Amino acid sequence: RSWHVPEDAYLRDAMAGREIRRDQFTVSGCMSRIARKLRSGRFAFSELFDDRMSRAEVITMFMALLEMAKLNRLHVEQEAAYGEIYLSPYVPQKEE
Repeated sequence: RSWHVPEDAYLRDAMAGREIRRDQFTVSGCMSRIARKLRSGRFAFSELFDDRMSRAEVITMFMALLEMAKLNRLHVEQEAAYGEIYLSPYVPQKEE
């Protein structure tokens, strides 16, 4: 004899007592945070992160960084392999 549990009942039981929270951060919000830091000039990539950040926030911050690089809003440089990565405001290069 097989038992069939309706999917809705399974999900309801699995989620009982769990709270679903909406993330407090977004890619656009993280882009704004990065842009504010860029106003002070060049800074180390590691300065974007701290031990209190959740995994989701770290991922969102990294996605924001990639999006800003794609949109030419910042310049990313690394002077040596495995060296610190630095972020600075994007300055278009003049054509010669």
